[in-house]
Amino acid sequence: LSDYLIDPDTQWVVIEFDKPEKVQKYDVIVHEITHQSTAALMYLGVPAWVPEGLADYMAATQYAPASYQFKNTHVTLRHHINKGIAGDRIVKNRRMNLVHLERMMNRSHEEWNLINMNDPVAGELQYNLSLLLIDYFSHRDHRHGVHFRKYLECILSGVPEAEARALHLLRGRSFEELEREMTKRWEPLGFAMNFQNRGVILEDDFEIDWAAEDLKKTIAAKRAMESE
Repeated sequence: LSDYLIDPDTQWVVIEFDKPEKVQKYDVIVHEITHQSTAALMYLGVPAWVPEGLADYMAATQYAPASYQFKNTHVTLRHHINKGIAGDRIVKNRRMNLVHLERMMNRSHEEWNLINMNDPVAGELQYNLSLLLIDYFSHRDHRHGVHFRKYLECILSGVPEAEARALHLLRGRSFEELEREMTKRWEPLGFAMNFQNRGVILEDDFEIDWAAEDLKKTIAAKRAMESE
């Protein structure tokens, strides 16, 4: 990790936001620092989506070094998720073929790591889904994240994770009902969710906004001419 975070030209940790690759490196720094700050969660028996989702949430919501935007998070999350596959292309709509929530919300850290090693695409999507779960429970299940806070407080007080989850996150809902709720909320925001046995990315999952791409190229060309 340290080799990845060090700029080979200067041997300084990269913190600039002037180039896409440097934004990506800073995302990694924030992700890993968040893990250090929430390390206790791993020892309390929480499934992998909680610490991984929290770490990716902090990486996704930063807009400059040490500056975060927690309003309209659907915009920053959508950009963060899409850039992992589409780079800097503007994605109009995306279909997300995600693993069922019952599997994800019971996935251990060992299983998480095995998936990352053996199936990079499914590994990328489990980060995406964990991020979407944290966003849902922090902003959309309750606009102040009360239920998610109570879930964490229960675990910290010694309540078994499965019991805390049923009490504060599911609250009588089935995993299928939670999937339908997340699908309904994200469909108008640019993600069409499809829950299945395994996360996959298909060729026609992305709808690129070509009009916006042409406009972006025009603006870039104009700026280049003006700087000459």
